[in-house]
Amino acid sequence: MNDLGHGNTLYAFIGLKNGACTAAHPIKNPDEVDVGFVLMGHYNQWKKLAKAESDATKLILTRKMKLKGKMSTIMKYIKSKVLMGKIASEFQTEFPDEIALEFLGQKSS
Repeated sequence: MNDLGHGNTLYAFIGLKNGACTAAHPIKNPDEVDVGFVLMGHYNQWKKLAKAESDATKLILTRKMKLKGKMSTIMKYIKSKVLMGKIASEFQTEFPDEIALEFLGQKSS
């Protein structure tokens, strides 16, 4: 995982076309792919999103995450963004900070 940015910035690409996910994988450099928009945030915000403790719209409106891209495209697919967040939260995910606390016998917050 070190070559993908562990401890630093991590980038992932999710390709969407006509309502279907065409790709989903980590990338080393955001310039590797052509994207319609970019969602950026700190690890803790992505973790909240993945655990369904918050949603992307709320995180963007409270400036805890930043969305860059063509606003007309973003607005066209706003419902998809919400649905993707819900689906992402259904996957079992292990977070490095929680694994470390578990290993040390402590509870995560």
